[in-house]
Amino acid sequence: STQGYSSAASDVYKRQPQIIFDIAEVREYGVKKYKDPENWKRVEKARYVNALFRHLFAWLTSPYSSDRESGISHLKHAACNMAFLCELQAREEKELERLEEEITA
Repeated sequence: STQGYSSAASDVYKRQPQIIFDIAEVREYGVKKYKDPENWKRVEKARYVNALFRHLFAWLTSPYSSDRESGISHLKHAACNMAFLCELQAREEKELERLEEEITA
């Protein structure tokens, strides 16, 4: 839910742009690989959870290592997986709110 966001939170891109660039780099790779910018929406959350931990553990083991297939940092992949999970969670919450409103109407 977006309730409780401060105006400072809405300007986070001005303060922490690196994570945005990192996620964009991984997304660009994914779009080239899967040929569909919307493909990530059709993947089960469990796959993103598994990928998040796999990349996070790889980064913890070797902080400057990269994913073999993409050549992109494991930390950047972890950030992208977290972003996907946050977006999917927000969509589910919105749908649950909609259903609750429908039931109580």
